[in-house]
Amino acid sequence: MKINMPKKRCNKGILGVKKDPKNSVLFWFNAKEGEEMSDDSSDPDYTPEDVSPKCGSSSRKHQTKRHIENLMEKPKSKRHKIDHLTNNEWGMLVPSEILFKIFKQVVDSYGALPFLIRAKLVCHKWRDVACNPILWKKVDLSYGWIKSGDKTLQEIAEAGHFEKTEQLVMNSWKSTMLSGIKIVVSNCNALNTIHLSHCCKLTSSSVILLVDGCPNIQDIDLSYCKVGAVSSKTLQYALGKWNLKAISLEGNQLNGFRSVLKKIMTCCPELQHLNVSNCDLTTEIQLQIEKLQQSCQHLKNLYIGNSFFWPAHLSKDMQKESAGFLKLQQLSLAGINLPGLIHDEFLTRLVKCSPQLTMLDIRSMHVSVETLCDLDLPHLKYLYMSQSYTPSNLLRKVTCIQDLIKKWFYSLIELDLSYVVFDEKELNSAFDELPESNDEKEAPPLTYINLSQTVIHNRGLRQLLKKYPHLQKLDISSCRNLTRGMKHAYQDRDEIVGLLKTLATSDLICSTHNNIQ
Repeated sequence: MKINMPKKRCNKGILGVKKDPKNSVLFWFNAKEGEEMSDDSSDPDYTPEDVSPKCGSSSRKHQTKRHIENLMEKPKSKRHKIDHLTNNEWGMLVPSEILFKIFKQVVDSYGALPFLIRAKLVCHKWRDVACNPILWKKVDLSYGWIKSGDKTLQEIAEAGHFEKTEQLVMNSWKSTMLSGIKIVVSNCNALNTIHLSHCCKLTSSSVILLVDGCPNIQDIDLSYCKVGAVSSKTLQYALGKWNLKAISLEGNQLNGFRSVLKKIMTCCPELQHLNVSNCDLTTEIQLQIEKLQQSCQHLKNLYIGNSFFWPAHLSKDMQKESAGFLKLQQLSLAGINLPGLIHDEFLTRLVKCSPQLTMLDIRSMHVSVETLCDLDLPHLKYLYMSQSYTPSNLLRKVTCIQDLIKKWFYSLIELDLSYVVFDEKELNSAFDELPESNDEKEAPPLTYINLSQTVIHNRGLRQLLKKYPHLQKLDISSCRNLTRGMKHAYQDRDEIVGLLKTLATSDLICSTHNNIQ
């Protein structure tokens, strides 16, 4: 039989030091000289726990202690009052006029939704201010968290928010559109702008219902819709009823657009924005440029890129009689595939007498640099000409790229020269004679340039970076003449400054190597 013997009591402590019942310690270590634990007795406010002050003592220590306790008690009651006010009453103390101005600034900056919906849940006063119809003039229902359905429209309409709504955005709604358009027509009496792009269930009957119910529409977006919603018959009916200032039909299959274009030139004298880019026109459309200039004299933005437009033939004398687009600000012709010299003629006729033009997109158009230099565009800020210069242009008399850069040196903000075929010597010497300014106010405003897949090399790139001190973004990817490791996109000014230092170091190494040889 096994007998369990009592275990011997260990005489050593947790740190391996022999226990001394008379001098027990909680913690022990071998302190070096000068690092011993300090005694609290040196503290002027120290009072031993086992020593109580004598009754009636007016010592300095106890007065200080009592004073500190009083200071701690007084703010406590005030803080309690402030917290109580914050939780219940502070919103009621702000005047409704001030709240309205605050809400108005938020709505102007970030939109009515979702801010106004959330503000209504704070308190009754906030709800009253958030329901002011003036704050609901522009309603954007294309947010992902908003359910695209008739119930959403009905709730907003029943709350009276559509009473003064002038702009309504319903992009990418995939629910049944006919009943939704009925709600819009019944409640949005002041509506003048509606955007319905990517509404896959929008039909011709919905558009006709909108035309009949909202006669004041001036801006409509029907981009990327079904064929029925943008049929020739439907569009002509809408153009005959509305005096439109902005039309967007991007990405649609437009059957019979020739008659629609004639209707635009007849019924839209106040037109300012026309977007028919990326459209399948089924047949070639001859664009009567001079007639369009005469009919739509207020046109500011024209986008016809990647669509099969062709300049209609007109005699030189008739072309000279045209006044041009005097108010044109943005022109996009990207991707228009025309043979030979028609590209130059097409561009020249469109931008005739357009001194206010600020953006020109001619990507993939075979426009010569000589033609660009002859254009009278003093305020051009954005020039995109990727793939717009082919080897066939080299057979003609071409003005140096340096003349083009000099022409808009003090106006360009963005410049895209990617995939453009230039002569290597011509491109790398284009920045040599440009002035270098030490004053930031007099320096050119260029902030972005794309030189990917060009023949730029280290010396030309270094000259470019010196002449444009405000440059923020640079793309030099796939430039074979540059040193390995620097051929990529740069997204901020610090990266560009680092690139300039790298170029200086690389040139120093190359010069040293050449001297050794």
